[in-house]
Amino acid sequence: MGVLKNHSKVLCVSAGAGHEIMALTKMGVEDVTGVELVESLPLVSRADPHNLPFFDGAFDVVFTGHLEEAMYPLQCAGEMERTVRKGGVIVVALEECNEKEVKDLCFLGGPGFLTILRLRSREGESPG
Repeated sequence: MGVLKNHSKVLCVSAGAGHEIMALTKMGVEDVTGVELVESLPLVSRADPHNLPFFDGAFDVVFTGHLEEAMYPLQCAGEMERTVRKGGVIVVALEECNEKEVKDLCFLGGPGFLTILRLRSREGESPG
């Protein structure tokens, strides 16, 4: 995608045990913050993804691979939108989704702002 730089400020939402954080750090990204409902120190801090404790526009890139697990996915997506800077990028990796779910997320910020990685589509749909 070409959006990550060594100096990028990245937020991983629903970061679990911190595997994404470790991967980004190994890639050379120096400023990665991970949040999860349950703290997993030293890599992941405790925070509610529906009410992120960060200023508006605090991050260059906001990533999640677990949006479909959120209690209120659109509220979580709204918080991701709020915390990414103008001109920044939100990346959502979805294990499985349908076209309506993708359209529901595409209200965020307009073209080029949101990247949705569909790892697998539901039966009868092609991944996009």
